[in-house]
Amino acid sequence: MLLAVLAACSSPPPPTDAPRNPPTLPAPTQFVEAQTPVSINNVANLRYLGRLDQPGTLSTIFAYAISPDSTRLVGLNNDEMLAWDLVTGSQLFQTARSEVTHVFYAPDKTEIYGIDGDGTVGVFDANTGAIKTTFPGNDSHSSGAAFSPDEGWLAVSGVDGTIKVWDTYARQSLVTITPETNSSEITALAFSPDGERLSSAGVDGVVRVWHWRDRQQVAETTLDTAMRVGLLTFSPDANTLAIGTNLNAQLWSLTDTTQRSVLDTGQGGASEILKFATDGRFLLAGNRDTGLSLWNLATSALAARLPNTQGMSVSSSFSPDGSLLLTTVLGGQVTLWNLVQLTNETVGQSRIDVGTDRILTVEWTDDGRLLLFFDSAGPVYLWGVG
Repeated sequence: MLLAVLAACSSPPPPTDAPRNPPTLPAPTQFVEAQTPVSINNVANLRYLGRLDQPGTLSTIFAYAISPDSTRLVGLNNDEMLAWDLVTGSQLFQTARSEVTHVFYAPDKTEIYGIDGDGTVGVFDANTGAIKTTFPGNDSHSSGAAFSPDEGWLAVSGVDGTIKVWDTYARQSLVTITPETNSSEITALAFSPDGERLSSAGVDGVVRVWHWRDRQQVAETTLDTAMRVGLLTFSPDANTLAIGTNLNAQLWSLTDTTQRSVLDTGQGGASEILKFATDGRFLLAGNRDTGLSLWNLATSALAARLPNTQGMSVSSSFSPDGSLLLTTVLGGQVTLWNLVQLTNETVGQSRIDVGTDRILTVEWTDDGRLLLFFDSAGPVYLWGVG
């Protein structure tokens, strides 16, 4: 059924001799506001609603954040920080990036927090981009950071194994966490969905879970020394921690910490993608070399391997209701996958012809209304039901 309805909104594939890098897509004649969340029932009505442009020289957006109410986008390119209104398509501001590498929206979307390579956190006005103040996130910054969007907690890791957690509203350092033994550079950080727990992994292969407010370690496991942990993510119910390494993905039960399942994701492991479906049924894991695979969280069994998800860069995003999965491969295609019915390790799929094969990143807004396609050349295309 999904294949049929998606075919109605997709153009035929381009001929095989079509240019590999077609010109940047023109903007629609009129920017249209998305009216309703995208679902299996209305996906046939998906269309191109608008384009977000960068004034001046185009440059790839390499990091971004969407406001908690899904109405604003801030992005970082080589030289600038830029922000847009996703309802009207208008640009809010552009300002010098100043070496910022991570960005996060405050829960009330009045501020943007940017972390630079030295671990300094800049506080920017979300309407104008003006710098309001700075504070030292972590003097020993190791490039890792995690943000709890509901409360505004910001965790910044260090090469010395420390983790500092800040109240971004108050610009106040809440705790500094230092393991009692085997302290090493932090390679990954993640907050639980409720913000109460924090997970960390180090170059020594030790993965820890903390009740960070009282600096209490509640769980620890050690991986093989050949594995480097690059990604961590909690399941929606926070009972499972997914661990992404250069060799595989692992599911670690936090209700019975002796249980850890190893998932064979193929060569390259889960070094680039590690995400739970929003309804908690599946874990998506993989990398650009061997592609993506879906795993059943309840059984730790393979649900499906997704064909044609290998390429120079791979990106993915689940719909908020967990029924659809959006993926893209740079130089390849954008695909929607039907997660409602999986049979014999196969999953229904349909291509979305967005008019270019330059899509570097895809993102589904939390309100379900917009699909964002980030062109590697710089523009952002907005799709939805108008």
